[in-house]
Amino acid sequence: MDSDPDSSSTEYFGECFPSFDCKGQQNHTYLKSKHFFQCLHFQLPVQNKPLVTIFDKSFSSSSILWNDTEFLFGEIKKYFFLTRTLAIDKINLFQCEGPLIEVQKYRKYTVKAFQFLLNSLQHVTSKYCKVDSRDCSITSDFPCSKLFFNILREVKNLLIFIGRISSVSNLVHIMDFKETSLSAEYYYHYVHLYLDIWWHCITILLTLNHLPFRKEKFESFCNDVDQLDPFLQVIYLILVDYIYIAIKNFTEVNSYCYHSPFLCKCFEEFWIMLIKVLDTKATDRKYSFWNIFHNTVQNLQKYSKNEKRVLNVPIDAFLLINEHMECKEIIEPCLWLISHIAPLYKIDAFGDYNELENPKSGYEVVKYLVHSLLVDLSEKKEKSLRSSLFYILNLVHIWEPSCEVLLPLADFYIKKINEAFSVPGIEMKSLVYLFNSSMSWFQYINELSNTCTSLGNETSYDIFLRILCKQLIKDSNEGNLWRSLKGRMYSKFIPKKILELSEIGLQNSFSLILAVAISGQLEVSDKICDLACIIKTSSSRKQLISWKALFVLMYIYQKKALKFNKIITKAVELFNDACSEYSTTRDSAHKANLMKLLIVYIDSMNELFEQSNDLKLSEYQLIGSGFSILLFSCGISELNYILRVFLNILIKVQCIAFEKHNTNDVMHEQYVGLLELSFKHIFPFIEHISVTNTPPIYVSDVAAVLTILSHKFASSLTERITYNFCSIFLHFGSKDNVNSSIIRQYLCAVLDDEYLQAGLKEKISNFNSLIFQSWLKCIIDLYPSFKQMECLTQKVIMQSDIADMFPKVKNIINDENECENIATEIFRIMGQTYDESTDLKHKHQLKLKMHDYFQKYVLIILTKVKKLQDNSTLSYVYKLTSCLVEYCSPLLYMKYNSQNILPQLFDNILVPAAVFPKDKHTQSILSNVIKDHMLGLIKGLFKLDYKNDKFVGRTLKDVMVNNMCIHLSSNNPIFKLCIDSVHNRKDGLKRDEFQFLLDVIKNYILNNASNSIHAFDMIFEIFKSAPLSKKQDISSILLKCTFETYMKQSISLSDYLRNLMCKIFMYFKDNMDFNDSKRIFIPILQWFIQEKIPWSSARGFSVLDCFLEYLPQILSEIIPFLTKTVEELENSRGFGVDVTLRNHLKSTIAKLQEKLSVNHRKT
Repeated sequence: MDSDPDSSSTEYFGECFPSFDCKGQQNHTYLKSKHFFQCLHFQLPVQNKPLVTIFDKSFSSSSILWNDTEFLFGEIKKYFFLTRTLAIDKINLFQCEGPLIEVQKYRKYTVKAFQFLLNSLQHVTSKYCKVDSRDCSITSDFPCSKLFFNILREVKNLLIFIGRISSVSNLVHIMDFKETSLSAEYYYHYVHLYLDIWWHCITILLTLNHLPFRKEKFESFCNDVDQLDPFLQVIYLILVDYIYIAIKNFTEVNSYCYHSPFLCKCFEEFWIMLIKVLDTKATDRKYSFWNIFHNTVQNLQKYSKNEKRVLNVPIDAFLLINEHMECKEIIEPCLWLISHIAPLYKIDAFGDYNELENPKSGYEVVKYLVHSLLVDLSEKKEKSLRSSLFYILNLVHIWEPSCEVLLPLADFYIKKINEAFSVPGIEMKSLVYLFNSSMSWFQYINELSNTCTSLGNETSYDIFLRILCKQLIKDSNEGNLWRSLKGRMYSKFIPKKILELSEIGLQNSFSLILAVAISGQLEVSDKICDLACIIKTSSSRKQLISWKALFVLMYIYQKKALKFNKIITKAVELFNDACSEYSTTRDSAHKANLMKLLIVYIDSMNELFEQSNDLKLSEYQLIGSGFSILLFSCGISELNYILRVFLNILIKVQCIAFEKHNTNDVMHEQYVGLLELSFKHIFPFIEHISVTNTPPIYVSDVAAVLTILSHKFASSLTERITYNFCSIFLHFGSKDNVNSSIIRQYLCAVLDDEYLQAGLKEKISNFNSLIFQSWLKCIIDLYPSFKQMECLTQKVIMQSDIADMFPKVKNIINDENECENIATEIFRIMGQTYDESTDLKHKHQLKLKMHDYFQKYVLIILTKVKKLQDNSTLSYVYKLTSCLVEYCSPLLYMKYNSQNILPQLFDNILVPAAVFPKDKHTQSILSNVIKDHMLGLIKGLFKLDYKNDKFVGRTLKDVMVNNMCIHLSSNNPIFKLCIDSVHNRKDGLKRDEFQFLLDVIKNYILNNASNSIHAFDMIFEIFKSAPLSKKQDISSILLKCTFETYMKQSISLSDYLRNLMCKIFMYFKDNMDFNDSKRIFIPILQWFIQEKIPWSSARGFSVLDCFLEYLPQILSEIIPFLTKTVEELENSRGFGVDVTLRNHLKSTIAKLQEKLSVNHRKT
């Protein structure tokens, strides 16, 4: 050793040496630097420099091993002591202001010293280890024996001096050495110096272990295992320390899933090198890593179970487990540690991760821990069990399959199958009442084979099933595990025991078998079917579980793309029986339980179809005959639910069938089979319920999809079912008694499919007429829900037939009109199209088309009216009818046609007494509604040949007679029409039409005593309102009818008519020009004198007497005509002078003269 070395000739290894330094560069680790590989295989480089500097001193490379070993170990102890004093006691003995730099420097010197010693030692020992033989042994005469024994002693003394790693203060509280404070840095280097020293001692002992020492010459590092060589003794000490550190660390963390037992990467690297050293250099398999680890765990377990003993241990050796180690519970920590150690096998001697590497398994130690875990069940809690199994699950993902752990776990859980395995405070997801559907159960079973990264809320039983599933999948090719388990499982699930299981136990049993099934052992399917049959006699809740299990099994088969006819047959059999029982039972509670069972079947069937990509696994067979019973037995809410599910299934079939155009024969047959069963078990009910008042909301959609599918597969269905797409359409799209809401929704769906439309038009010649008729029915029946009609209205308008005949209807689609207004606008356009057409042939075609469109209109209206809806509904119906007649009467009226629509319309719905012959109240209600929409009807009739056509004339007369006198003039539509007409307003009648109207009033109303009071009042009001040009015609009718009725000596009207005459005369006197009055009155009075005086002279002259009170001048001008008429009457009779008549005449003339003289005196 020299004190002043020449730096240029002293370096041997270079500036950097591999060490435990997780904060430093990664390529300077023992693995990445290749130092470990070289050390392991005795390939460390040979020194080629004469001098080396260590601890600021120079040493001869050739003699350092022989002369300076004791000095170097002493320096290592010295600087270790200084570092420990600084890190633990916070005392700086380095005699400098920057002790951190000194610590780092002397750490490097320590590592350099060890690596130089190791390099030199390997070089020396290689001379004596050319042959791997233990035939000879080292003795005192053996070359270099003193050197080897001295090194061995120095290593032992060093380790005793620094102590064991587990004795480092506060080690488990550091948590990865992430702090950056100065004291934390001191501590970091102190702990990692520990690791460096222990590791280099192991490498030195590993090198010496290749020398043929005699057993009696072994140094005793650990009294408990002093029969082993020093290398293995130290290995045991290291393993105990590291396991103990993991145990302590386990008690410090809250979530073991997210924490590592390795305090830092350096501890992990230490484990990797231990594994490689033991598995590579162990001359006997019993000293492989997992065997030694197993022995260590056993020692710790024994120690944890026994009371502490005070042992007399020499001060120059270690106890394997000292009295300061507290190891009450080691099973969970050890499994946690093993689950982190096992993946380290995939890291090679250079620190690189190799995914393809198959790690050696340590099932023996895990089996031992599992046995210890399960041996005393009374003390083991679910929380401990689930975490332990979680670590085992991580291990079986890495290791090859084995029954060593699986079989004892299976035995345990089969024995405890009735338990819920719940942990207080943690909501578990696998309890029976939380599996609310077979799909959620399947998702649970399917998830078993996936990687589980955390405990979550799973029970220990869930994790066991994951272990089982993973192991069976890995062993699927060999099948050895399943053969070992099969007998155990089947022997436990006999009928008697199954019936004794609780609900949780039953679900656990099914979950166990289903886990086997999803792992690939599908022979358990028969067992599940058998169990379902056994449970058939149990409670409804247990039956729910068994039914769900059957469907979970189907999902498994579906996932594996395997047909499951046998399972379907069993499920359908159970379903059909339940439906029959549901239809016959009267117990409401039992009925509710059965419905829950049936809903499970229906929901699961829906999910099964939803999950399928092509429906080629015979899923359609689930549509059993029980549906034909169930649908007729359940309530409306259940019906809606079932039909919604069935609709989803049909839509799924529709999507697949239309997306996959080139279906093979198998798939085609499956689709046809589904339709066949649907028409057999579902469609009869759909057809039946569609004619009721409140059908389920999904009926129309189901019918529409069945129509579409039956059209697509028409050729295959012809000989198999009695229905076809045309017959379905004719029922749901146009049948009179089908509910209108069904028709509306059905037509919307059908008219969306152009391919189906083409097929229907080809088979049904009047397709467009039918949908227009149905639209009319819907727009009437569905009032006031117009929003529902918008879609259908647009689709009907855009039909080619309608759009071609009435092109302008296209213009109203985009208008923001409500459906009510759109309907009347369509009627207006239809009428306008006819009016504007000049081609007689085209007009005839329009009439024929309208006849097709509206041939059911009268029946629809009459049916609606007879239901006596509220006033708003009736008003809407009559508004449509009024608009239709007003705009389209020429189109609707086909003379000499027995199916003429217009006569039917007026005959059936415009006479309240005809609609409601016995109910006066409803007649009154209807009459008021008709009154509000009377004008459109009258205007429509006037568009026809009212003068020559007897029907039109008679109908106009009937309308007037039936409606004019039952309403006051203030709200009388005929009065309003007359007022508008006399003033030539837009809504009034033309002159000829108005005259015809006056004639009807005159002939059929005013002269009818039962109707005349209101009629006289209204005509008088019309007269007063009329302009002068029209007063003469109106007054003529008014006065003549008044006189004539008065002359009939009707006692009930006499006073009224006399008062009316006075009002009329007064009006003329006060409001009319004398000449105009004279021009109007003289012809009327002359008519009156000639026609009425001869037959009732007294009443006749009383009228004249009344008249002279108001207009004596006009009467004076008519006296000559009156006298002459009297004379002619006497002559015609041939009896001479009529004294009575003469007396009346004299009296009238006398009154007239008196009246004139009075008026003269006033003037």
